[in-house]
Amino acid sequence: MSSSTAVTLFVSYAHEDEDLREELVKHLKLLQRQGVIEGWYDRLIQGGQEWDQEIQTRLLTSNIILLLVSADFLASDYCWDKEVQQAMERHTRGDAVVIPIILRACDWNSAPFGKIQALPRDARPVMSWSDRDEALLDIARGIRQVALRIQARLTQEQRKSEEIEKLRSRLPELMDRDHLHQARDTLRELEKLGWKGADFEDWRERIDEAIRRE
Repeated sequence: MSSSTAVTLFVSYAHEDEDLREELVKHLKLLQRQGVIEGWYDRLIQGGQEWDQEIQTRLLTSNIILLLVSADFLASDYCWDKEVQQAMERHTRGDAVVIPIILRACDWNSAPFGKIQALPRDARPVMSWSDRDEALLDIARGIRQVALRIQARLTQEQRKSEEIEKLRSRLPELMDRDHLHQARDTLRELEKLGWKGADFEDWRERIDEAIRRE
């Protein structure tokens, strides 16, 4: 397992904006090569896959959701009814980070994502920049900042999970009479790491009962 975890990224866009989506993907390619992000959009659906199911699966599991905003995006029933609504629900719960990417001038401020910090800077539409690459570079840098923050959290959670599994696997071998107090100390460490639930309570009862019988 690698020392860091790639942040999954979902791109929601209207097909009328496909050219701009392709340009953005090129600017994000270095992030992908560096293992910071793993990007996905609907053109990556393979033959034989159910496209709606695949989109929903990716949408519900990605760490970052990019909304490529334009009049066409706002007018798309699928983008609005399926992708925007679920993206905002996950953003509100803290399960994902939604980033609006303003491609073209449109009345987006009153949309559900209107109060979220957008890219590029000052929410200036990509098409209004004299140099489109500068706009896309600004977007890529903004996404990098968010992705690195999420990656640090995911890496920390991964390490904690590995430590929990390591300590948990030691409990059975500590259940002999000579190591019961060590087993209790190990369980306390697990509790500090956040291991809870039925298995935790079961081990607590088993260890306490074994110590009482000493």
